[in-house]
Amino acid sequence: MKTTLSSKGQVVIPAELRKRYHLREGDTLLVREDEAGCIILEPKRRLADGPRQVTSPVDGRPAFRMEGLPPLTLEQVNALRDG
Repeated sequence: MKTTLSSKGQVVIPAELRKRYHLREGDTLLVREDEAGCIILEPKRRLADGPRQVTSPVDGRPAFRMEGLPPLTLEQVNALRDG
């Protein structure tokens, strides 16, 4: 993917990536540089948005997930359930 830097220093994140990472207007992105000199944009997690109901891929039942956080693996879910 490719984007262009505007005269104001702004870049457009392609729609495909905005959708994949659930980015919305006004979201905060952390900007950092790695050891190789690459610029990295990292979405700041939106814990204040609260949980969002989704359907479990395991059994199709309603589940909740925090916006901006990756889904739990089956192993993580089992560990939480089993204590």
